Amino acid sequence: MMFRLSPAGSLALAALLSAAPASAQTPTYRVTEITGAAGTVCAATALNDSGMTAGACVAMSSGTLTAASGRKATLNNLGLLPFGHYAVATAVNSLGVTVGDGDAGDWQPRPFVTYEGQLLNIDPQGGANMRAIGIMDNDIIFGSPSPGGSTISGRR
Repeated sequence: MMFRLSPAGSLALAALLSAAPASAQTPTYRVTEITGAAGTVCAATALNDSGMTAGACVAMSSGTLTAASGRKATLNNLGLLPFGHYAVATAVNSLGVTVGDGDAGDWQPRPFVTYEGQLLNIDPQGGANMRAIGIMDNDIIFGSPSPGGSTISGRR
């Protein structure tokens, strides 16, 4: 991932490096700019084989960090958990299901999965500071408590 500062000094883009077919033995790479809605600055944290990205966008007006995912080089806002202050998408499977973590009003990380266009809290009790790190195509979500510790897994 590459970052470039805008003339105003804020983070202007995050770019993904992707391998492009080459006839020579040395691989070549292409840089693609990641964009979001007007007035946001976005960064991708994950990419799947079909070109879907997951990450987060910051609204420049409010400073709110929201989960985002999209196709190709555009991230779309997924929003927050109810009463949440932040959310970050960390993975997207080939079916477009996104996971990540956000809070529910208390700044304590809770894992989420996207469901019917919304973020669904998969740890409503929130007792262990859980973070979803990945999701497989068979709907198994995996992650870990924060900070450190053993891994968790479950089925969506």
